[in-house]
Amino acid sequence: MNYYIDTRHGFTFTRPGRRLRNRQHNVPAYMMSSSAAAAGPNSIGFRTHSIRMEKEGAIAMGSIAGYPADTLGPDLMVTGALSGCSFCILADPNVANRIWVAHVKAGAAGGYNLRNHLQQNGHFSIAPNAAITVYGSRPAGGGPGYDSATEHVSIVGIRTGNTWAIWGQVYLPTHPTSPFSIARVDRVF
Repeated sequence: MNYYIDTRHGFTFTRPGRRLRNRQHNVPAYMMSSSAAAAGPNSIGFRTHSIRMEKEGAIAMGSIAGYPADTLGPDLMVTGALSGCSFCILADPNVANRIWVAHVKAGAAGGYNLRNHLQQNGHFSIAPNAAITVYGSRPAGGGPGYDSATEHVSIVGIRTGNTWAIWGQVYLPTHPTSPFSIARVDRVF
């Protein structure tokens, strides 16, 4: 899929310092869109894997179809923001350098329950017995993942050579003084 990116002027976003975590640094703001007109007049186009969101009740947890990403397509992967959702990953046991991914939206039971259910029962259909990596909502201070009550996540996958690395940029959508400030970046896979 083609996406477009452009710098957004007039917006201020922050990230924590590398050494002093309580010190905030300004970072540039960008707009990314599937429409060049929406991204901005000076937007730059690029190709990416775009992972669509599946609703929890619309998929079989033990047989997730997922999306394959290998070394033949774009070097970048994106999906919509996680706000209670979980992102699942499996290294393909049959094809070297291919991963399978899925973005699953939480149903009525909530993001924490979705994450737990996927960790216990989630499997991709191509490997029905293989354990999957699940990055999702967890209670505050509850280990890897994010607290969907106060945090949202932008997932970005980057392929270097034959290896995929997937990162979650955790941000605070309702921060009182700096909305959408970056809290941290988690290595997801």
